Amino acid sequence: MTRPATQQKGSSPFTPLGIVAAFVALTETVLGIALTQVSNGVQIALTVFVIVFPLLVAGGFFFILWHRAYVFYAPSEYGNVDPEQFMSAMRAAPIVAEQVELARSVGADPNNLEARFSLIDAMADDVECQTIILMHDQHLELPRSCPYVFRYKGGRGGTGQTGGGLGGRDRMVGTGLLRTVAGGEVYSLTDEGHSFAKWLVAKGRKCDFFWTPKGGWGELEPNSIEAKWVEEQSGRFEGF
Repeated sequence: MTRPATQQKGSSPFTPLGIVAAFVALTETVLGIALTQVSNGVQIALTVFVIVFPLLVAGGFFFILWHRAYVFYAPSEYGNVDPEQFMSAMRAAPIVAEQVELARSVGADPNNLEARFSLIDAMADDVECQTIILMHDQHLELPRSCPYVFRYKGGRGGTGQTGGGLGGRDRMVGTGLLRTVAGGEVYSLTDEGHSFAKWLVAKGRKCDFFWTPKGGWGELEPNSIEAKWVEEQSGRFEGF
């Protein structure tokens, strides 16, 4: 990824960083002048504020710089880089760092199931985890291409079709959690896959509603978009 470009010709000088700097400079200048016009307790209070204020601003600046550095850049400063892509990459950085740390733990001790399962969970799509839980709970084997709906009470969820393997790839087979049977057209859980499903449930990763033509759990709100989609798909895949 290209670094955010410096200010380009014709771009506004009022960047977020510039506005913060101007605000602090103006505040300190006005307070400095005010200090010469007062005395006694008021002067002491203003002196303390003049000293503490920039320290608080600096603390807030470095906190934001560490957690949300991209907010300090105006769109014009990104040059040829799409600001949305840059911000998405920055937001994902902590997740990537966590995955790297988990990968190191697995490399140091391949038999550490907690680290191994944590790494798989961090990298897997939600539907992949829910499908593995379903296969374990209901002792199912699932076809490679399978429609699904999942939903959490908080509103997060998704619909679609796995198509060409879970997550569009056979990466869950590569982890040793699944194996293919019936000429590679059907997924079956391995013993480690069953252990991973139990681990997911124990970690509270099981969603509130999950549906496939082969089975599922939970209930959707009547007349919701997901409920209508399930009804439509159930008719299409009757006897699936």
